Amino acid sequence: MTKSDALTFSGPKTPAGKIASSGNSTRHGLQATALIIPEFEDAADWERFFEGILDAISPVGGAEAALAGRTAELLWRLRRIARAEAQMVESAFTDACAKDVRRRQSDEQDAEALAGTPYANVYQRATGQARAPAAPRLLPGESDLNQLIRYEAHLNRQLYHALHELEALQDRRNGNSTPLARVQVHGLPGT
Repeated sequence: MTKSDALTFSGPKTPAGKIASSGNSTRHGLQATALIIPEFEDAADWERFFEGILDAISPVGGAEAALAGRTAELLWRLRRIARAEAQMVESAFTDACAKDVRRRQSDEQDAEALAGTPYANVYQRATGQARAPAAPRLLPGESDLNQLIRYEAHLNRQLYHALHELEALQDRRNGNSTPLARVQVHGLPGT
């Protein structure tokens, strides 16, 4: 591959490579383009969820049905965030525990190497009972959490927008007046 080829490389070229890379967004499902992620979500669960949302909203007409469908999609995607967060926390906890086990094994090997030497008692006092096990981190890294927070905020903004539009359509259909502008306020000014 020449230097100019490296600059124009745009992804996998073989069918096998394309298939392998097509699943990249299903690591946590947050940026998946498919509504149902195969092997992680079930189409029957989606259908039940969708019907439950439609029953709760009771749309009338095409525009309300479209907004109700959009609302169901956004709520479905928001459910992924909780699953992704739980998976990230579990992974961080598992990694921290594995690191602690490796540290303990290393300490045991060091203690065995010093056994019978004048330094054994000093080493034991410095690393043995006086050393408490490391507390594993219970939260994923900051960048992972920031990604979750940004994605959740994005979905929530879209959800509230769809719900406000749906509510306005339903109010008009029922003969109620609707405000020209709806304002969604989050937090303090400047935040």
